[in-house]
Amino acid sequence: MFSSFNNIYTFIIKSTVITFGIIFTIICCLLVYFFFDNLLWYIPFILIATIVSILVGAYLYVVLSIPFKLPGQFDVLKNKVALREYQHVQDFQTELAEFLIGFFNFFGANIVGGKFHLAKCEPKIIECDVDFSAFNKDSFKNNKKKLKNNKRAFHLPVKLGSHQLGYIILITEGYTLPLFYSIMKDFENHYLDDQIIHLIKE
Repeated sequence: MFSSFNNIYTFIIKSTVITFGIIFTIICCLLVYFFFDNLLWYIPFILIATIVSILVGAYLYVVLSIPFKLPGQFDVLKNKVALREYQHVQDFQTELAEFLIGFFNFFGANIVGGKFHLAKCEPKIIECDVDFSAFNKDSFKNNKKKLKNNKRAFHLPVKLGSHQLGYIILITEGYTLPLFYSIMKDFENHYLDDQIIHLIKE
């Protein structure tokens, strides 16, 4: 996203979070009004509403900021590709693995490990108590798979047109946002695939 839209986008996110907090607080007050005769109940309900609003609001802010922060932080890797600072695709693959695991480390999108196998590279495995050798093309249903210990696996093919550029298997832990895989597909399609093909063709 263009930095010129930063203020507008930040305003929209903050407005959304604040609106949620106000609506949730009003609902709590209405519950007290309709179900409790003693107005002293307003105090604990308002405190609970405030705490919940802050926690949920902070989480919404993080999630809604992904479309802005992800391309911005990935731009560091894109610049290195453009400046030909990577000696080999393997170097880019290593930094890509570190980038994704470092960026997606919050509730709802917590990547704890994975297998990265881009074209002309040896596989890069980030260990997380998962046997990656057990995965094959039939292991995934719609590129997703539930694992033990509250983990999930996501298979992300990397391709550009007819060019097969490898694949990535990401392992998340805990609750995972339903739109997480869509986010990763957009990331592959709009930011990742063209960078890899530039490296391969050098």
